[in-house]
Amino acid sequence: LTPMLEKANEELVAAGIEAKVGTMLGDAGYYNEDAILQTDPQGPELLITTIKNRKQRQAMKEAMCPRGRIPNNATVKERM
Repeated sequence: LTPMLEKANEELVAAGIEAKVGTMLGDAGYYNEDAILQTDPQGPELLITTIKNRKQRQAMKEAMCPRGRIPNNATVKERM
């Protein structure tokens, strides 16, 4: 993830855009807990699905909707 984010920011600079990437969206192929933990905590917000779409749809049918704040002890995967 870090090399991709760095390259995206380089492309913004090359295009004359001063802002950096603020949010990154990714599908399940980009989910890797070690790579996420290596990203800059002050960097962009990462919104990456943790499972493939068909598996997620099935799990959502079976699970109740979460309520309340994200627990402090939530894993990286649970936070995604």
